[in-house]
Amino acid sequence: MIADRLDRRRLLIGTQWVMLILAAILGILTQTHLIRVWHIILLAFIGGLSQSLAWPAYQTVMANVAERQHLSNAIALNSAQFNLARTVGPVVGALGLQYFGMAGCFYANSASFLAVIFALMSITVPLNRHAPDTGTDGFLKTFREGIAYMIAQKHMFWLLIVMALTSIFGVPLMTLLPAFARQVLHLDPSGLGSMMASFGAGAVMGGFLVAYLGDFPGKERFAVRGEYLFVAAMLGFSLSRNLLVCMIFLFITGFAMVSFASVVNSLLQSTVPEHMRGR
Repeated sequence: MIADRLDRRRLLIGTQWVMLILAAILGILTQTHLIRVWHIILLAFIGGLSQSLAWPAYQTVMANVAERQHLSNAIALNSAQFNLARTVGPVVGALGLQYFGMAGCFYANSASFLAVIFALMSITVPLNRHAPDTGTDGFLKTFREGIAYMIAQKHMFWLLIVMALTSIFGVPLMTLLPAFARQVLHLDPSGLGSMMASFGAGAVMGGFLVAYLGDFPGKERFAVRGEYLFVAAMLGFSLSRNLLVCMIFLFITGFAMVSFASVVNSLLQSTVPEHMRGR
C-alpha cells in the first residue's frame, strides 16, 4: 500500500540508505568487538522492515521504467541477475572474509548500496506512469480494495496463490541446503558450494530463457508447467543421495522456479491497473 501511495523511486532510495547505515553499524560493532546477539537481531529486524518496503516498490517501478512490450524481458533479466549475484556472492564473500576480515565485508556491503542509490538517482520515472495515490481512503479500505480486485481476477488469483505456496514451501530449500549437505550427504563446504552454484546456474538460465522469449503467447500454461517441473525436481532432489544427481535436480529446480516466477510476475505487472500495482 505504501508503494502505491508514495513516490516509488524516493521510497527505494530511502530504504537503500537505511540498509547502508545498518551494514556500516554492523561493521563498526564487529571491528570494535562490541557486537552482541541482540544487536544482530535488532539490526536484522530493521533490515527486514526496510526490505519489506523496498521489494514491492522495486518490483513495481520496473513497470514504470520499462515499456509494456519489454516488461517480460526486464522482469526475467532482473530474476537472472538476482540469482547470478546469489551464486557469485558467496564466492566473493569468502575471498573478502579471507583478505579483509568480517568487518571489512560489512563495510564493503555498506559501500555497495551507494551504487544502487546512484543508479536509482539516475533513473527518470515518467510522471504519467506513476502518479502516487494520495487519496484520503484509509489503509484498511485500500487493502480490501486490492484483495477484492485479485479475487475478481480468477486466473491471476490462483497463480498468485500458487506463487505464495511456492515461496513458503519451496524457496526455503536454499535456507535448508547447508543442513542437507552436512547431515544427509556428509559434504564439506566445497560440496555445498557446488550445489548452490548448480541452483544459481539453473535460475540464471531460466531468467535468460524467459527474457529471450519476451512477450510470448500462452504464458499461463508456461507458468503452470514450470511449477510442475519445480515440484518434480524438488522431490527428485529430496530422494537423491549422490552429489552429481543432486546438482542436476538443483539446476532444474532453479531453472523452473525462476521461469515460473518471472512469467507470473510479468503477467501481474502487465494486467494490474497502475494505481494498484504495489498491492
